[in-house]
Amino acid sequence: LESLPVVLLTAKGKVEDRIRGYEAGADAYLPKPFEPEELISIVNGLLKRDTLSISGDVGETTAQDKDRDEVYGDLKRELVQIKALMHQLDKPP
Repeated sequence: LESLPVVLLTAKGKVEDRIRGYEAGADAYLPKPFEPEELISIVNGLLKRDTLSISGDVGETTAQDKDRDEVYGDLKRELVQIKALMHQLDKPP
């Protein structure tokens, strides 16, 4: 679980709270209220970072790697759907 990206979505937005979150191991800290586009951007960035760090690994692909790649693919597709829905909501009727 150490390699699992962590995004904190919280009502606590003070500097001390954010510092505490980062010191606890968070990769991103997003105080509420937040824009969904920002969350999508953060998740995309974390997925890209993790994918880049994994691509540097040498050796055989394991079942765990395939499972992770499948989950990442699902996440990316869901993010695209969320963005499309958000754009539909922004359009006037």
